[in-house]
Amino acid sequence: MQPLPHAPRTVDRSGRSRSRLTSLVGVLLALALSLTACGDSDGEDGPTGSGQTGAAGSFPVSVTHAKGKTVVPSKPKRVVALGYVDVAVARALGAPIVGALKFGGGADGRNFPAVTPPLDEDVAVLDEVKPNVEKIAALRPDLILMTSGQPTYQEVFAKLSAIAPTLGYRTKLAQDDPTETTQLIGELLGEKQTAAELIARSERAIADFVAKYPEAKGRKALFGQALPDNAYLLVTPDAQVNRFFARLGLTVPAEFAALAGDVGPTGSAALSLEELDRLDAADIAFLLFRDAKIKDHALVKALDLTKTGRLASLDMGTAYVVLLPNPANTAYLLSKIEPTVAKLVQ
Repeated sequence: MQPLPHAPRTVDRSGRSRSRLTSLVGVLLALALSLTACGDSDGEDGPTGSGQTGAAGSFPVSVTHAKGKTVVPSKPKRVVALGYVDVAVARALGAPIVGALKFGGGADGRNFPAVTPPLDEDVAVLDEVKPNVEKIAALRPDLILMTSGQPTYQEVFAKLSAIAPTLGYRTKLAQDDPTETTQLIGELLGEKQTAAELIARSERAIADFVAKYPEAKGRKALFGQALPDNAYLLVTPDAQVNRFFARLGLTVPAEFAALAGDVGPTGSAALSLEELDRLDAADIAFLLFRDAKIKDHALVKALDLTKTGRLASLDMGTAYVVLLPNPANTAYLLSKIEPTVAKLVQ
């Protein structure tokens, strides 16, 4: 994930917010988390919602999304996945993936966390940020999945859809309901029942987690990244991570949630280094430290969050997973946040 130019809002000590030019990572896209905090792409005002032609598992299948309409005439045999959610969900559904993003931050140098089974070396070959349309065309896909692709990929949607039917995001990048996205991908793959089973397993895992940690209900949580000059917190309630946290009973602290309507397309609010103590507005926090020096900053060390072990330092892979929760990574995500959530009981 690479930094994206953006002017987020910064919280100051008088309670006012000010605009300041900086760069974000997106994953998300959303923290277009490198965080990749992402925004909307062309076509945001296009049609939304989905529709299917034909009986379950039959073709053709037609789906309407923010970029237009995608029609898949027959069950796909060569699928290219251009976003983390697309890779994770398609892999979980047994899609015949012939090309996918390569995640250099992965344990094996190519796979995102929670992609099961892992992609082979000759499949994970596409750059995470820089589209190579010719390389994608050479893979001869009959379906391209790009519901969560980086903004740079969204910019070449028209070129990609000329190669093969291409599925874009339904409404807004990194803000679609991941359950609905899984259903759409399942429809286009002819794996509607498999998608329903994946969703059901995810729902059970969430329900079990909520039952195990009732203390999380009503508590405050923050997710973001720390760069050399600022920390960026994803505050919009529509962000997938905050929707997921809400299902666990966790909400964004009020002073940050109040900025949600005025933070721009990435939904991120910025804290200067002098304001890092404001992180203690949360009961737990999950941060990707892009600069190790920030992790060792005096104000970070002085946080109650740090002293109580309720500030989790995320690696890039885990940050992607937290940023873009979906039915394919639910169990993995819960396992990663559980040690921090468990601190709420102590």
